[in-house]
Amino acid sequence: MIALLNTGKVKNIGVSNFSIEHIKGIAEATGVWPTVNQIEAHPLLLQDDLVQFCKEHNIHITAYSPLGNNMSGHKKLTDYPEVQEIAKKLNATPAQVLIAWGAKRGYSVIPKSVTPERIESNFQQVELSDEDYEKLCELGRKNRKRFNIKTTYPPFWDINIFGEEEEKTTTNQIKVQ
Repeated sequence: MIALLNTGKVKNIGVSNFSIEHIKGIAEATGVWPTVNQIEAHPLLLQDDLVQFCKEHNIHITAYSPLGNNMSGHKKLTDYPEVQEIAKKLNATPAQVLIAWGAKRGYSVIPKSVTPERIESNFQQVELSDEDYEKLCELGRKNRKRFNIKTTYPPFWDINIFGEEEEKTTTNQIKVQ
């Protein structure tokens, strides 16, 4: 990828699911800093340290799973009363509220849907007040949850990517040298 930068065929290099340690490791090993880090980002997974680090190093964040992920059978983020209350107040959908939360944090937000009506609805922007934004952030401060851990739903991956409790039994680790 770095060689492609020199050809002009690509202008920037991005990464996905990189922690601060991973970003530092790749930058030290190559001399190239990524310009974007695509991460799971929603009110239950604030990752404030990573977000601050990325801002300090001009790394843009793209948020995937901004509506959460119900692959592992947990409560849908769109069903949280706080999200529904804000949606009702704004005459918006819970998905629009969660997308607005990511946008207010400065992320590019990429919700997933296969339903044409939901895809169209996701483009209709709403703006959160500071009070509503903080109410959503408080969800993650009280009840942090990462949904996309590949040891919790199929296909299962035997690798510790994030250092989460659910990954402690894996036999493979990401090595940063």
